Amino acid sequence: MCIPKAQVRPGFPLRSLPIYRRPRCQNAGRGAVHLLGPSLSQEKWQAVSMLWKHLSQRLCAYLDSQVARGRLRPVKTDLAASLMTRTLLSSIGGRVPGRLAHILPSTQEQADFILYDPLCLWARIVSQVLHIPAILLCPTYVQNEHSHFMQKQPAFMQSQSPGMFDDIQSAINDLCTLYHIPPLDPGDFFTHTEALNIVFMPRAFQPAGETFDERFVFVGPSILPRKGTPAFPLQRLEGQPTLLISLGTAFNNRPDFFKLCLLAFGHQPWQVVLAHGKHVDLGAVPQNFLLAPYVPQLEVLQRTSVFVTHGGMNSVMESLYFGVPVVVVPQIIEQEVTAQRCAELGLGIALNNADLSVEALQAVVEQVHHTPTFREHVQAMQQTVRAAG
Repeated sequence: MCIPKAQVRPGFPLRSLPIYRRPRCQNAGRGAVHLLGPSLSQEKWQAVSMLWKHLSQRLCAYLDSQVARGRLRPVKTDLAASLMTRTLLSSIGGRVPGRLAHILPSTQEQADFILYDPLCLWARIVSQVLHIPAILLCPTYVQNEHSHFMQKQPAFMQSQSPGMFDDIQSAINDLCTLYHIPPLDPGDFFTHTEALNIVFMPRAFQPAGETFDERFVFVGPSILPRKGTPAFPLQRLEGQPTLLISLGTAFNNRPDFFKLCLLAFGHQPWQVVLAHGKHVDLGAVPQNFLLAPYVPQLEVLQRTSVFVTHGGMNSVMESLYFGVPVVVVPQIIEQEVTAQRCAELGLGIALNNADLSVEALQAVVEQVHHTPTFREHVQAMQQTVRAAG
């Protein structure tokens, strides 16, 4: 993305800046970096893109090798994956600053800002090494003294691979010393902020949203049509209430949960759409079910009455954008907060995994579907979501 610096109003935090709206990330958790500056040549922007792609590929290969060697548990959190690798940090220390200095050699072609995802620790390092101001892109909750749930997360990540943080901290210390920049703590990537932080949800959904100052701009989600969506018989969703069930793309290896849904909603007055991911085979299913590894979620949500979801931020924001109440069955800490937030705001019901049963699923879905206040609260939030940007 290129925006001339002349378009940026003097005085951070750039309220008049034509803001980058983050599309749904197909590789959530692996981070994203964008350079914001004058019009660079196509060759130089391609070189930047290739550099970040190279680092991402090395990261994924490294993580796969660590799982194969038994040094990492094969969990699909991906929550800390983007910074938990000495290989990646070594790449940054040895290559990134030099390459960026070559890619952006002159004042006329110097980027004005680096926009980055919280998991991109290397973007913070590059920003300081090249003295380019950074803007933080926040795809989930932000934190302050009134809202700080993610402080639990570093302990969780430490449990996945004991000693990993020590290795990473050592690599970061070496890198900071090499480039004469202040020390960085890999444990603060959930709490670190910049002079401008762009949050992709409405302020009303952020816990303690009213306590965040002008450094935080809540722009809402970016709901964009997706290319290459699979063919799907949307006509079968007309004329009857539709129930959408999905655990997203990262935590969907739950055949026990999906089989429970078959028992709960099979032969019921629902047209059920169930997205089960690519790892689950459920065999024969009731006639009122439509099953697929992945479904065109935006199109299906426009025809949905209730959404049973894992509580991923993208899925919840999309559901609210289309005015659909939710039943949230969270899989990780962030989603537990989202489930609680939906319940607090009257947007749906949170259901713990420990409480799952055929009867419980049936009861909460019927309650959400037939209680008018859920629909009223969701419709009000729908307007807020759509007006946030």
